[in-house]
Amino acid sequence: LQRILGEHPASERKTVVRHDRLLGLLLPFRAFGDVRFKWSPDMLSRLYDTRPDVLSAISESVRTLPPHYLTPPYLSAQPEVTRHLMKPADKFLVLATDGLWELMHRQMVVQLVGDHVAGQETSGLLCFNV
Repeated sequence: LQRILGEHPASERKTVVRHDRLLGLLLPFRAFGDVRFKWSPDMLSRLYDTRPDVLSAISESVRTLPPHYLTPPYLSAQPEVTRHLMKPADKFLVLATDGLWELMHRQMVVQLVGDHVAGQETSGLLCFNV
């Protein structure tokens, strides 16, 4: 959060992160792809105009600039690396994209993985929850 706020003018402080999302839309602040949060409006317009073959699968809502899109780039592909020292009591580590956390609560993820590690069948529960 500090990175994104520090990279944009104070006048954007209320719009750059809204509802814990980048420009009120995107959950991660770092990602590969999602060029509409990285490139200038001019660059995006040229891409949309010159490569309709590449962009034919992209919906019109994605071609529209996000609200308050004033000083791109907003999204970075530079990873944030953290370390976690596994302790003997730790049974597993979940590495996931934001999509998992949008679909499932962390307690459900832990339950599913824990049940799987314990040898219990979890695929039915997973399909039911997703």
